[in-house]
This record gives sequence, C-alpha cells and structure tokens, in this order.
Amino acid sequence: MKKSLLLLSALMSISLISCGGAGITSNPVSEESISSVDNSQEIESSQESLSEEISFNSSEDIISSEELISSEEEKVSSEEAVSSEHEHVLSDWIIENPTYTATGSATKKCVDEDGYEVFVELPTLDDENYVKVSDTSSCNAGGIITYSYPNENGAITFEVETSAKGHNYLWVDKVSATTESSGMEAHYYCDVCDSYFDPEHKLVDAETLVIPQISVWSYNETHHWINENDNYEEHIWDEGVSDGGSIHYGCTVCEATKVEEIPIGSISEDYFLKFEG
Repeated sequence: MKKSLLLLSALMSISLISCGGAGITSNPVSEESISSVDNSQEIESSQESLSEEISFNSSEDIISSEELISSEEEKVSSEEAVSSEHEHVLSDWIIENPTYTATGSATKKCVDEDGYEVFVELPTLDDENYVKVSDTSSCNAGGIITYSYPNENGAITFEVETSAKGHNYLWVDKVSATTESSGMEAHYYCDVCDSYFDPEHKLVDAETLVIPQISVWSYNETHHWINENDNYEEHIWDEGVSDGGSIHYGCTVCEATKVEEIPIGSISEDYFLKFEG
C-alpha cells in the first residue's frame, strides 16, 4: 500500500510537468520545440508505465486484503470448531428463589469460565408443575419447604423458608350417642396438624370430647348383658322391699326385678321388724 502511494505521488508530479510541456507546442517549430515534443512523448510513456505499475500494485494490495479476510475467516472457523468440540463441565444450579408473586431462576455455568451457561426461569411458587418434596413447618412454627421443578436439564431442587402455617379451624357439630355408637361434643378440628379444640379454641384431647355409647341392658331371670351379649353376668339383687306377703327385689345393674312370697309362719318377728323399721 505504501509503495502505491509513492507511485501515485510521482504520477501527479509528472502530470504537472506534462501540463507545462504541453504549453510549448503552440510555439513555432524549433529544435527546442522538437525537443519538448520528444520530452512529452517520454513523459506520456512514463505516465503509462507508472499507471500500469500502480494498477498492478493496487491489484496486489486487493489480493493481499482478500487473503487477510480469508485468513481471519479460517481462524474464526477453527476457533468455532474447537469450541464445539469442547465438553463443558457445569457447576451446580445457582438458584434465585421464586416467590408466590415473582419468578426466579436457575443457572449452571461452565467451570472453565468460558462464558457458556444453562439458564432456566423458575415460575412463581403457585405453579402446578412444582413437587413439594418436604415441609418442616407446622401450625405453630416456621420451617423449610423443599421444592422440585422438572426440567430437560434435570430436576431443579431448592429450599424456601416459610413461616408458621397457623391452624385451619374446621367446626364440627355435636354428634349424639346412640345405643349403637358413641357420639362427640361440638368442637373445632385442624386438618393441618390433626388437633382438636373446644368451642373456645382451646386445645383438648379427642377422648375428652367423646360421648359414651348409650348402654342398653338385656336380661332374663338370672342374668343380664349389654349390647349383643357384652358383659354377660348374673343379677346383683338389692335387699328387697316387703309388702307384708312378699318381698320385691331389683337388680342393681339392670332393670330386672323379682318377687319372693313370704311363707306364712316362716317369718320371725325380727324379719318383720327389719322391713318395718
């Protein structure tokens, strides 16, 4: 390129000389004019030679530029080939936790720090694709919820701190006991922690709310039992009440009764005094 500029400068100088020489041709023919003509022809010949040389050198410069571009393209192509052949070793997921109102992100970067990375946007926590792996929080205390998000690059697992859930009070009406089943007093029930509460939201044991099954005794002359022959046993009679000619007994457990006649002449004075007194 520098050589071309020098030749161009020389050509411009010759052009100026040519212009001066051209002015001499208007004078009458003389040895000086003939010499000038010869000089002009030499100048024109020099101009043509310089033009050809400049054109040749310009072509060389253009070829050199094309060769440079081609060389750069080959270099880029070679670098891309090397990059494509490189097996990236990725880091663990770098998590920016999502919330119920904002999305988050998960990023894996090449450990060689070559700029390569895998980016995944994590949707808000109410997204149906999340799997809740574990939850250490309770109604009364906060904890950690572990989420898993399915992805073509492998499941993305992350933890989110959460506050106490608070009880979810569900009102349960009273269920009366029957002869076939027990009942339960009216109460609140929390389906989160499986706890029972009285109507004032005080924590209680479920057993304290149970209303016992109504006992229905069946009996015959000698025995009684409850609810399909449970607790089958003999009657336990009270001391009895006399009406003068007989004594009426009642079972202290069930409603069974019996009457015993008092034989005439077999009742002592003390016996009568017992029931009269």
